[in-house]
Amino acid sequence: MKALMFFEGDEEKAMKAVLADRWETSFNPEYAFISINLTARKAEIIHRGKVTRLMIQWTDPVWHYHMHKICSYAYDRLAEGGTLADVVKELDDQKMRYIEKRAGEFFSREMGEPVTIRVTDCHPGARRSSSIAQKFLAFDGSFDVTLIG
Repeated sequence: MKALMFFEGDEEKAMKAVLADRWETSFNPEYAFISINLTARKAEIIHRGKVTRLMIQWTDPVWHYHMHKICSYAYDRLAEGGTLADVVKELDDQKMRYIEKRAGEFFSREMGEPVTIRVTDCHPGARRSSSIAQKFLAFDGSFDVTLIG
C-alpha cells in the first residue's frame, strides 16, 4: 500500500520496488514472496481489495515456480528410488545452504569484508514452552551459527 501511494498508483513501479526490496533484504527471497502470497490470500478472505489482489498477482509466479521446482525434484528423486525422508532432508539441507549463502552475502555487504555463515543447530522452542512454539520453528526458532570472516 505504501509503495502504491509513493508511486501514485503506478502498479508496475510499486511492484518492482516491493519485489526488489524483498529480494535484497531477505535471507530467502523465494520464501518471502511465498509468505506474502499466503498472507495476501488469507487477507483476501476477509476483505478483497486492490492491495491483496496486487500482492497475489505479483507473487503468484514465484509460488508456482517454487512448487514446480520442489515437486519436480521430489518426483525425480523418488523415481530414482530415494525415500520420502531422504527427499525432505535433501530439500531442507538445500534451503539451509541457500540461507547461509544469502546471510553471508548480506553480512559481507554490511561489514565490508567477507563473512561466511554456517548454521550449526536449528530447532523450535528457543524461549517458549508452549506446544506451538515447541512444534513449529517459525514461532520461536533457535539457531546457533558459526561466523567465518
